[in-house]
Amino acid sequence: MARRIRQENAWDDLSTDYLDDPPQQKTYGGALAHLITHSMHHRAQLIHMLRHLNVADVPEGDVLSWETEHSKGQSVPG
Repeated sequence: MARRIRQENAWDDLSTDYLDDPPQQKTYGGALAHLITHSMHHRAQLIHMLRHLNVADVPEGDVLSWETEHSKGQSVPG
């Protein structure tokens, strides 16, 4: 869907989100941005809560940093 939106330059085209009460019009570009950033927002909230509770060794939460840290000593397939 994201490819089609890009190809058709439909970033500002509207769709109706019927999960909102009342239903709201939203842009396709905004919806895609929301999908990309939503999990990052919750990950940051959890990191903040864990640090506030003085949990030791809380990971940063950056996916690329996590992957690098956990792949040390492992060969890369390919």
